[in-house]
Amino acid sequence: MKIEQLYEEWAKDGEIYIANISQNSADIPKLHNKYFRWYTEEGLKLKKYKSDYKILVKLKTDYYSGNMDSYELKEHGWEPQPLKILRSDIPTYLDSDKDVVNLSLKIGMQEAIVEYLESIIRQINNRNYILKNVIDWEKFRTGA
Repeated sequence: MKIEQLYEEWAKDGEIYIANISQNSADIPKLHNKYFRWYTEEGLKLKKYKSDYKILVKLKTDYYSGNMDSYELKEHGWEPQPLKILRSDIPTYLDSDKDVVNLSLKIGMQEAIVEYLESIIRQINNRNYILKNVIDWEKFRTGA
């Protein structure tokens, strides 16, 4: 799921229609189910990316230290490492490695999606209080 899709969905689902407060209240379980399902799926995807990151960093560490045999290099589609890199310099190479950077960016985006879904779920959990406040305000406003 892309975060833009999530923004659009919540813009529609998050609206409260004063003329139909009872329906808004009745929709809370459906909204919770919808967004909690997405939260679970996206959270699992985040965990997968993080485990993939650890594996990639280990592989790239082996690559930059020259500890990969030709079979492993061929399996990953990498050329043999031509430089003799000091162990202390490997983190610098990892930080600028295209594959590591791309996966790191993917993790960052996935974390943003999961955080946004968490905030939506908190909003849904508080929706009854919000609806009650809207009802109370309308009573006050109309003098009922």
